[in-house]
Amino acid sequence: ADRVGLGSQVIVEDEETKSRESYELVFGDAGELQDGHVTMASPIGLALQGKAVGEQTIFKLPKKIRRLVIVELKTIHERGSDELA
Repeated sequence: ADRVGLGSQVIVEDEETKSRESYELVFGDAGELQDGHVTMASPIGLALQGKAVGEQTIFKLPKKIRRLVIVELKTIHERGSDELA
C-alpha cells in the first residue's frame, strides 16, 4: 500500500470533530508555503509521514491532542510529473 511521503496529497479526518483537512507534503520552509502545504519537518508533516489510508496518527498541539485518520492519499507518482512543474 502507498504511504505518505514527499509530494503526497493527503486528506485527513479529525476523529473528534469529523472535519476533513487536506495537506500536501513539501520541502522548504514555512515562509514560502502555499495554502495546504506542510513541510516534511513540521509537526504535522512528521505525524503524517509513512502512514497509509485508514491509519491513525496522533498530532500533539500545545493544548490538546488530535487524532487524525488518513482518508485519502495521492502519492507523487500517482499525481504525475506535470502537476509538479
